[in-house]
Amino acid sequence: LHGKAGEIAILPLWPKAGKPAKRFILRARKGVRTGATLLPGLVLHEGDGKYTAAAEAVLRDGAALDQ
Repeated sequence: LHGKAGEIAILPLWPKAGKPAKRFILRARKGVRTGATLLPGLVLHEGDGKYTAAAEAVLRDGAALDQ
């Protein structure tokens, strides 16, 4: 993407609070030369393994990811 895209936004997906993110969602725009932004991210699971309310809203209700 170097030199070809910009306005890069990185959304980390944490398995649980306090755990390192193993996955992320990356968004970029072709032909734009602005910098990258690290977004707050989304915690997927509670300590008991259930989805967090935010993850449940995205997965079940089609809620938008915060940008």
